[in-house]
Amino acid sequence: MKLLSGDIEVYKNDSTYYFKKSFKTEQNTDYSKMISLIKEIAKDLSTVNTKSIDEYEENMRLTYGEDTKHVIKIKKGHVIKEIVFKYYGGQYLIYEINANNN
Repeated sequence: MKLLSGDIEVYKNDSTYYFKKSFKTEQNTDYSKMISLIKEIAKDLSTVNTKSIDEYEENMRLTYGEDTKHVIKIKKGHVIKEIVFKYYGGQYLIYEINANNN
């Protein structure tokens, strides 16, 4: 929870998931099932070879009028395709997780 932004969005199976209650309520009850979803899709992250350019890449995303975002792209053979970090209060927090199959 310490790594997640309050306005995180998760994209999976062409659907968008987000917290529907306060951070405290979500942490205590998993009301929106976001915590369960993130745990489920993140299971294979430990198998990502961050040394392989065929499997892992880091970039910056520039958007006009917004802060720079840090982007991790996981290329092949993994559920999560992209993790986007946004700068909040002195640290980068997870802002988006893309786990769509396309």
